[in-house]
Amino acid sequence: MSIVRPRSEEDQILNLMEEQARLAREVQRLQREVPYGTAAIEQAKQQHREAVNTLIQLLYHPLKKALEGLTPRLQNQGVQYTEMVHDFFLKLLQRRVSQDRGFTTMFDLRRFVATVLMNQFRDHLRSRKTQRKHLEFGIAPIAAQKQKYFEERFAIGYADALDQIEQWEESGEDNLQLLARAMLLHYVAGEQWGVIARELGISDERLNTLRKMAGEKFRSRL
Repeated sequence: MSIVRPRSEEDQILNLMEEQARLAREVQRLQREVPYGTAAIEQAKQQHREAVNTLIQLLYHPLKKALEGLTPRLQNQGVQYTEMVHDFFLKLLQRRVSQDRGFTTMFDLRRFVATVLMNQFRDHLRSRKTQRKHLEFGIAPIAAQKQKYFEERFAIGYADALDQIEQWEESGEDNLQLLARAMLLHYVAGEQWGVIARELGISDERLNTLRKMAGEKFRSRL
């Protein structure tokens, strides 16, 4: 996969990636130091969301080029789509490897990619204005598969489940944030449970407990 883009556009995306990583660290700092729900935390969260949304908008065109050829006939399409997006970010980041963008490990990058994908899926499921772009990306068949899975297994829409995962991440509670990261990596990025347990540094038994907890919380939203 070859991606050739103007240097200025590349720098714009990389700089915004650095900014959203800085804002994410600021949210985490505030969550540790000030009471949950205070205005400072909510403002920092909003700034981070705006940075991520702007980044996604910038990425529509280069991602469309990077993902040409993706079709509904592919097996494990959601996982392959995630791999393509991951590879796109990796190649982009390697062009400025000396600078810190908040990704200390490949797993950190994986989590960031999953967050980008989460926003894409929700945009497709909820926004008619962006639906055409997502159809061009191949988002539609992947989102449809995930929507069907969540409706059948948890009796909840996929976009609503993603909202729940985001709320867990923003809660400031260690256990809920761990739950959010595990569910994000599996249900959005398609990562295998065994890999997730190793990367999060938890036992398979603990991960199974988290999976059961997530299912109960998804169903309780009815």
